[in-house]
Amino acid sequence: MRQRAAAIAAARANKPDVLLTDLMMPEMSGFELVEKLAADPDLRSVPVLVLTALELNEAQRAMLRERTFATARKGDITAMEIVTTVERLTRPRAMSRTDAVTVLVVDDHDLNRELARAHLERRGFRVIEADGGEAAVRVAKEAKPHLVLMDLSMPGMDGFAALRALRAAPETGHIPVIALTAMAMRRDEEAVHAAGFDGYLTKPLEVSRLDAELSRLLAS
Repeated sequence: MRQRAAAIAAARANKPDVLLTDLMMPEMSGFELVEKLAADPDLRSVPVLVLTALELNEAQRAMLRERTFATARKGDITAMEIVTTVERLTRPRAMSRTDAVTVLVVDDHDLNRELARAHLERRGFRVIEADGGEAAVRVAKEAKPHLVLMDLSMPGMDGFAALRALRAAPETGHIPVIALTAMAMRRDEEAVHAAGFDGYLTKPLEVSRLDAELSRLLAS
């Protein structure tokens, strides 16, 4: 309770632009802190980024989606990627050009999508998002992006199934799809290419490799 009160008091005193918190802390729950921040009229507008090693159930994920800006598992992102997201949140977003190349980012983790968006928008791309395979297929058919960045491990329809659905539809079958995965073994890369993906990137994303893949696939 003392820690929660101290965190709230510090936030009120300093008026942060972004608040980064863990869920596992002594003497208090990060879930309690998130609820308290959301209920405070002086702090509810502050974007909250959550980092956690916990395996979240669906109810917890739903609460965090409603109450926070984004949630990410520790180890899935680098310190530099966190800095990139904070920088993006604390400066005005540039207007997207209507003629920009559109990239669909598909990932069930909010912060992973936000990190990809931050990098792509700095490069002048227009970014749209989907939080799962089913949503990715629907959004791709509606928006017809120039390229898709597809996470492989998602609940429900995973990246492999989503790719098959995209390839089977006449309006999306031609769209290049890059697989995003935390798996880095040689056999994993071979499985990705055998499935028909146009590219393969491991997470955390290396921006130089992402840029190279975008240039290669969009050049044609």
